[in-house]
Formats: sequence, structure tokens, C-alpha cells
Amino acid sequence: MKTEAWRLAPGGLEFTLAAGRLAGLGPDSLAVEAGCGMGLTAVELVKHFGCRVEAFDLFPDFISRAKRLAAVQGLSDRINFCCADILRCLPAAEYCDFAAADGGVLTAAADREALLQLLSHALKPGGHLYLSDLAVHPWAPEPVSAYYRHLKTGSELLYRQLLPQLGLEIIFSCLLPDTAWRRYFCDINRAARRQAGFLKQPELAAKVREEAAVYYRQGGRGSVDYLLIVARKGCVGLKKG
Repeated sequence: MKTEAWRLAPGGLEFTLAAGRLAGLGPDSLAVEAGCGMGLTAVELVKHFGCRVEAFDLFPDFISRAKRLAAVQGLSDRINFCCADILRCLPAAEYCDFAAADGGVLTAAADREALLQLLSHALKPGGHLYLSDLAVHPWAPEPVSAYYRHLKTGSELLYRQLLPQLGLEIIFSCLLPDTAWRRYFCDINRAARRQAGFLKQPELAAKVREEAAVYYRQGGRGSVDYLLIVARKGCVGLKKG
């Protein structure tokens, strides 16, 4: 049985798995994923580390595809896919070992800090957060800056200031290589042709094509990046008040 599921994020799967290795994930670990899309990250975490995963997304089509993927892989008993806003499903304090916010979840979040506070709250002391976020550099050409202006994009400076306030210490950070961007545009264009999830909407499918043009034809390449960070909880003081 074949299932239609792709990773709709510039961050390659290898970065998520590297974060899992840094976190020391194993069969006794519990991971939480915000914005799980079609389930590839959750499935690969279970396949590589044997952990359990609780994964959340707002789009029923994505959750349906994610459940089918887990079933095909024989992993349904290790993954709980929830069609819900994770901010409305507050997990218990200090109950998971690994939290992931990848693939533009933080870029699109109405309140980036609230989501990060939630994930930090859910992590056990010594647990790890893996995140990626879009960064538009100050030297970006005007067409690029204008295209991304409606988003609250991140930066390494932002996270170096914010994460310690949430009790998280950055232990690794890097920028995405260009090869991962090429793979992302191929994957998301394929998903747009299949009308998967939010890409059923023609205007959003058109946005996918527009973003590729901004990146390759209007100067986005070299002025737009994806920032990847792994942080550990419990090494710095929590924000008070």
C-alpha cells in the first residue's frame, strides 16, 4: 500500500534525526511535535529511535495522511496524531523528552513565544527542543523583504535572547544548505499538484510557485535562510514573572 506523504519543510529529515541523536532519544522517550504535517517526522523518529510521539496539526487532511503512513509502517501504536491546536491542548508540565517545532510552524505562529513557552513547559529537565525558523537577512533585496513582510520571521539573535528566558540553552545551531531548499521546492510543488492539506486552496498553491520565484529569481538565495536550533532545558534560569 502506498501513501501520499511528503515533508513540507526546508529542513531536511537528517537535521531532525541529528537533533534526536543529540537528545539521546530511545524506546523510553516521548516526543511532542507541533505542526506535524503529513507525519514523516513522527514516523522517522519512531523508526530510528523507537520512541513514542504525540503529534499535532490543524489540517484534517494532513492528519488523515499521517495516520495512513503510520499504519503502513506498522507504527500506529507508537504515534498519536491529533487534529488540534497544540496551544489549546496544554500538555502536562515536564512530561516529554523531546519537542519539535519544524517546517515553518514558528514562522506562521500567531504568538511564537507562547508556543515556545508551551513546549518548554512540557519538556522534562534535561529534555531537548528542536526548532527551525525562517530568517530574512537585513541585506535582502526589496522584492524579497516585501514578499516575507507579512510573516514574523526569526533570527539567531532573537533565539539567543528568547530561549534562555524560557529556561533553554542552545547547544547547536546552523543554517540550512542550499541543497535542502531545492528538495523543499520540489516536494512542496508536488504536494501542491496533489492538492494536499492547505494546498487544496488555489491561492496557496500559487504562493508556493511565487516563493520559488522569489528565492531563485529575485535574490532570495543568499538573503533568506532557515535557522535550525537544538536547545536543552534546565541549564539556565527560568524567566520570572
